[in-house]
Amino acid sequence: MMEKKIGFIGCGNMGKAILGGLIASGQVLPGQIWVYTPSPDKVAALRDEFGINASQSAPGSGAGC
Repeated sequence: MMEKKIGFIGCGNMGKAILGGLIASGQVLPGQIWVYTPSPDKVAALRDEFGINASQSAPGSGAGC
């Protein structure tokens, strides 16, 4: 099975719901997800809550994928 990698550019309320659903479903592991959002506090909170990878830039979230 190929390892999936998913990048989110912007992760507001809808993105957070999708992110949580993907992890809860077991389709991907938190370490396979990269997130960038312009607010450093928000991306840090998502990293702390879900264990995802926080990216410093929009292109960086794609580079992880």
